[in-house]
Amino acid sequence: MNCKLSIVLTTTFCLGLLLTNPAWGGLTLWLDASDPTTILDGSGVAVTGGGFNPSDVATWNDKSGQGNHATQGTAADRPTWVFGGQNSRDILRWTEPQHMVVGPVVSSITGTNPGMTAFLVVKSAGDDDDFYAWFSDSTNGGTFINDRSDISGGGGSAFGTRGVEARSTGDISDFHIVTVKYDFSTGVATALYNGDGHTSCAPGSIPCTNLDKTLTFDQISKYHVGPPFIDAVGDLAEIQFFDEHLSAAAENAVGFALGQKW
Repeated sequence: MNCKLSIVLTTTFCLGLLLTNPAWGGLTLWLDASDPTTILDGSGVAVTGGGFNPSDVATWNDKSGQGNHATQGTAADRPTWVFGGQNSRDILRWTEPQHMVVGPVVSSITGTNPGMTAFLVVKSAGDDDDFYAWFSDSTNGGTFINDRSDISGGGGSAFGTRGVEARSTGDISDFHIVTVKYDFSTGVATALYNGDGHTSCAPGSIPCTNLDKTLTFDQISKYHVGPPFIDAVGDLAEIQFFDEHLSAAAENAVGFALGQKW
């Protein structure tokens, strides 16, 4: 993956990020499929343990330190661990109806930068599904982060709630980084595809006044509402969720590190 950045970072700074893998303030969820110690099957056996069942991933442990682990109690709904699935790193593969519950993680409403910033490294399956909802909320039926094959340009990412979406276009046939940001103080939502190509609050107005609320996410690879074949199918490599609206410099630093990694 060669992710584009809207801000050019110095080589020294970027190398430092890659070597230290920093956790910026506000990181409340970090799921990393390339870390074999965080993946357990239905018997509680880790990837690194003997007898691990790769087609029965029941737990994906959170590395943020906040305990927001992803789990699935039903065997038929568990994703599959794939060795070296992207850039010689392991990933998790999802088909219908496989999904996990997580957190929940929520956006902030107070502090210096209230809101949220989320990064997802994904590759959708590219079938007839219009949504590929990778990260969503089960309670209010209206918050999601997804890939959409029906976006102008042949695909891209979308982030929104209750019909107001920020969209970015791109080719969803390969691994890429979906970045979404929500500024609680202004109500503006932004979606980015590999660091750029973004739009804010489309369709709808800017700022997105009806987004002026706390946003919650508690599902992976499952749409918030609707018929079958809307859940995400494909490969998921990593999720990082921050309960603040990151600055442009911080956002680009995290995105750069993820792009170099995957």
